[in-house]
Amino acid sequence: MATASTAFSAINIIKGPLYIASFKKENVSRVSHALLKIFLLPSLTPRLFSYTETNSEVTLLLDDNSLSSFHESGSNNPEVESLDPNSPTVYYGGLTVGKVRWRGLEVMLGSCGYTESGIVATLSSILSSSDINLYYLSTYNTDYILVPEDKLYLAISCLEKSLSVDITGDPEELAIINGINNGNDIVTIEEKTPDTTHTIFPLASSPPTSKVSISATKLVTIPNELCLASITRSELPLCMQAILRLIFFPNSPSCFFSFTETEGEVSMIMDTASALTFPFREGYELGIERPLLVDTAPWRAIRRIEKLSFTETGVVSAISTPLGNANISILYLSTFKTSFIMVRQDRLSEAVSTLRTGGFSVLDT
Repeated sequence: MATASTAFSAINIIKGPLYIASFKKENVSRVSHALLKIFLLPSLTPRLFSYTETNSEVTLLLDDNSLSSFHESGSNNPEVESLDPNSPTVYYGGLTVGKVRWRGLEVMLGSCGYTESGIVATLSSILSSSDINLYYLSTYNTDYILVPEDKLYLAISCLEKSLSVDITGDPEELAIINGINNGNDIVTIEEKTPDTTHTIFPLASSPPTSKVSISATKLVTIPNELCLASITRSELPLCMQAILRLIFFPNSPSCFFSFTETEGEVSMIMDTASALTFPFREGYELGIERPLLVDTAPWRAIRRIEKLSFTETGVVSAISTPLGNANISILYLSTFKTSFIMVRQDRLSEAVSTLRTGGFSVLDT
């Protein structure tokens, strides 16, 4: 098996800013028009979009076009509002949106995919050592890292120097990165990013970061049995009714559902009961084949109890490193308020024990 440091085949810089937003589930009717537009109407340009629902929050990862849908939908108070200028969030089109603009890095995992241990630990440790805060999103085939837009070039420079990978993306940005690697100063994103005038929120420097204390980080296991699934974009219409049913008519108040759409894949993490609501293909034997490509082994989640701060550094690395050292493969899912660490169900006890040995408080449910 390849080591984590050799498991990466490339890192692609996703073009354009991204925003992390949230809304309360009981307010879904206020944003339903925008959600339906995003899910049902195909995007004319490649996008990274994610919807994650737990029993305590709904988190959205949006690009400019998707975020503008909430303004165009006629949601209450669609304009950008912030009652407190020092608040890290604003209210926009029915959403609470973090003021930090992010950039996405698509991490190509090669043939090993999520089965390789140490992936999350390797990537997050490199960025944490340079005091770069991040938002992490694991999917069926790929990992996505979000870094503050004003730290993009620093993040890429650190990853490229630490990993033997190809960097792909916008040619102008790649030229800047090549200059940095050849000895030029690391420039700010404000100076060099082309055409940011279309963005909804003005570019601002990200706030100062703060290190996370392991002893103060409390975790709790989640009882839901989860599955990891993927479908091709061409098969998405076959599953759309089931997806919308989970969003607007969930079968359980403790539903866990995460949907991520990119140009290359549609990935979902959901409880196993929800997976059974997806349709069978005509002519397939009942219970054998579905439009979904489902990982056969169930997963369990461990949730961070404390509220997440987007300025924190080191939390992803601190949690994932002991698990990677124990050769435990994980999926990591950041949300607006917290984060989830997913492990194979048959290794949950070992993962909990490993985290406790590493100094974390882990509660059982």
